[in-house]
Amino acid sequence: MSLVGNALQPYRVPPIVRRVLEYATVIFGTLVVGALAWKTVPTPYSLAFLVLVMLLALFATKPLLALHLTVFFTLVADGTTTKWYPMIKNLSSEESILYTHDALTITPLEVVLFGGFALWGLWHVATRRQTFVRGQFFWPIIVFSFFVFTGLLWGIGRGGDIRAAIWEIRPFFYLPIVYILVVNCCRTRIQFRRLLWTAVGALFIHALFGIGYWLALPEIEKIGAEGLGEHSSSIHMNVVILLAIMSVLLKGCTRTSRFVLCLMTLPISPWEAILGKFLAAWAFIGVALVLTFPMWITVNSLGKPDNGVILASYIGSFLMAGAYLAVGSAASALSKNQVTAFVLSFTEALWEEARGTGVHVTCLCPGPTESQFHGRAGTDKTRLSKAAKPMTSMAVAKLGYNAFQSNKRVIVAGAQNKLLVAATRMMPRAALLRLVRTLQSPA
Repeated sequence: MSLVGNALQPYRVPPIVRRVLEYATVIFGTLVVGALAWKTVPTPYSLAFLVLVMLLALFATKPLLALHLTVFFTLVADGTTTKWYPMIKNLSSEESILYTHDALTITPLEVVLFGGFALWGLWHVATRRQTFVRGQFFWPIIVFSFFVFTGLLWGIGRGGDIRAAIWEIRPFFYLPIVYILVVNCCRTRIQFRRLLWTAVGALFIHALFGIGYWLALPEIEKIGAEGLGEHSSSIHMNVVILLAIMSVLLKGCTRTSRFVLCLMTLPISPWEAILGKFLAAWAFIGVALVLTFPMWITVNSLGKPDNGVILASYIGSFLMAGAYLAVGSAASALSKNQVTAFVLSFTEALWEEARGTGVHVTCLCPGPTESQFHGRAGTDKTRLSKAAKPMTSMAVAKLGYNAFQSNKRVIVAGAQNKLLVAATRMMPRAALLRLVRTLQSPA
């Protein structure tokens, strides 16, 4: 037992050896940066290279600080308003101050993410100081990345352009790395909040760079740039996501006992309470739209846009918000699970937004399906599982695929599940509660 226990203990470097290694690293790094500075003078290549190396080193020693700096340097500028900024430009871009070679089609962001993730993993394994945290979305993200990689191989195998495919698909591979780093480095709510404020601060500075870039443009290049076309078209997708979340919270906020007790003492009927919550949420969206008026004022100060078109866009966005909010509230009322309600309402709103564009959006509601999930969750011995045979995963997948090809908004798999859904809409609330309790109880 002692041999095993000693083997599992992290290896401790002697203080003298650690000090020698630290001094040797500093001296070697100084010589490398000095050689680069002498070779690349008068360009600031050596300074940018030093920052890149420091970011990589911080992932092994101070990963949370490295994550903050990576988020800040990624969002603080772009390659259009600040052409020399290297973070998201390839090392083969001659405009970047980190231009290295024409064959290096990789960005410093990718070097930091992949290299920092590798160093963090090695340090994590060597020290065994923290446990690895997967989080709730680890396996969904891994499965999603697997399908993306499979699609990449399938497209290349059918004769696709490998360079164009890698160029378009490589940002998808940032997702699992960023997710693992965030959930393992940010262990508390305060740490998540600080990381969010780091991103907000970087975007604010980015906006200042954008204003400076606009003011420095010649007058001939400003012609036609004062329209709000991109702004008004982006409102729709932003509102879809915001409304999907709000519609879920409309029902969830009434589950607390204090709210229910307060509501029972008011002389209002249930439909008045529901209507009041809907109007309050709609008014909140209206206030959020009104707060974007500085964009309208800025555009009018820079040019002469068509204010009628802009006003019509705002009115249309407000009316569309009410329609989407009604759909989302109905979806939230049909499910006790807020995650299910969010997925359903978001899918229906996205389906309506993409209708007529050739993009298919489908929400699959499978019901009980043969898998190992029921055994692990302990629901394989309920009366529901014994009363009806669950559908096979292949049958559910085929139904979902066919519905997606037909661009159906929502598909409920199986006749039994469809009958059960229809019955829940017509049954009284008290009878429905007793039925659900009977089906979910042990057989």
